[in-house]
Amino acid sequence: ECFVCLANDPHVLSALGLTNVKKMVATFKMEQHKPTLRAIFRMCCPDPTGPPSVAANRPLPSKFLDCYQRQVALGFFD
Repeated sequence: ECFVCLANDPHVLSALGLTNVKKMVATFKMEQHKPTLRAIFRMCCPDPTGPPSVAANRPLPSKFLDCYQRQVALGFFD
């Protein structure tokens, strides 16, 4: 649920572009990358000790972008 909101966020779309958002979605649909997605969510939530939640602990789009791009640069999705 949080990922759908982030993938549709205007800031994320404008920063990555539609093609790269589609690539990101395809990457995170793969089972082997779901743990990395959960870790990124934890890193970009206001309260990293609580579970990500659209209502109470929504991941911040700017932090999500930073974390996602760092993981791409580090080769987590190669």
